[in-house]
Amino acid sequence: METRTYKYAGYPEPLKRSLVARLLAPGGPTAYQLAVEVGINRSTLCEWVRQYGSSAPMSEPKERTPNSWSAREKFRAVVETAKMDEQTLGTYLRTNGLHAAELEKWRTELEAELDPKSAGQERRAEWTALQKENKDLKREIRRKDKALAEASALLILKKKAEILFGEVGDDEQD
Repeated sequence: METRTYKYAGYPEPLKRSLVARLLAPGGPTAYQLAVEVGINRSTLCEWVRQYGSSAPMSEPKERTPNSWSAREKFRAVVETAKMDEQTLGTYLRTNGLHAAELEKWRTELEAELDPKSAGQERRAEWTALQKENKDLKREIRRKDKALAEASALLILKKKAEILFGEVGDDEQD
């Protein structure tokens, strides 16, 4: 006896693809809303999204946020846009989902990193502060080590005195 492995055979492919496209469209309905609207189980719609959602012609690329750009991509964007005129720059920004302010911020960050004077002065000041803090912490550790060694030596001497001379009572101290 032969078993069929057709999944969701009752629905035509164009319907499946069109519903998945609606779900994946920006601002589209949720799977629950679409399930109620068309009368198809939500889990069935979700399975179709898993099945057809990654097909290139149907799904649009996800919008990238400026925070998701790597340092290399930011650098490339700054270099590419450096000599663009306003119209070309506007097209580039719209195409890549950027704002001029973000691009300018990346440019100033890059210039600060590449400028040896400003970056060097900030790093030198930070380095000096870290060196001073390190020196102070080492001094504090040495002081505490000495105090600990002294306390340890006093405890050892006290125990040795108790062993040699016996327990010193309150009446003998007067």
